[in-house]
Amino acid sequence: MSWDLKPAPDLGLTTKQRLRSHGRETGLGSLVLQYAWRSLVRAHLAVLHRLEVTGRENLPPPPFVLVANHSSHLDALTLGAVLRGPAARRAHALAAGDTFFTSGASSAFAAYALNAFPVWRKRTREGAGDDARASHRG
Repeated sequence: MSWDLKPAPDLGLTTKQRLRSHGRETGLGSLVLQYAWRSLVRAHLAVLHRLEVTGRENLPPPPFVLVANHSSHLDALTLGAVLRGPAARRAHALAAGDTFFTSGASSAFAAYALNAFPVWRKRTREGAGDDARASHRG
């Protein structure tokens, strides 16, 4: 077996740049935080809002696109909370950069708890989706 070792795509970035980067490397800390956050949100939605999930077994193996109707900011939280296994670990929400990535605390929460990528609504250029896709090719 041959090992093909490469440096992390976010190596050399400042903390602020790393949080806003589509090439952000997922580490053990962020995986634990995401699991804890998803579990907490799932319990909250099940107990207080009687959320029931049916048909999860019909989802294909990742990668796939899951789109909500965007009734509120809870859509991304709910979708992220109900996914399990590899789908949950590989799920990324798109979040308004000018709302969720403006301060260090909100950037860290969005990046590490929600695994969100910023979308800069006023600054997005043509081809930005291609850049994000290229940064996640293995």
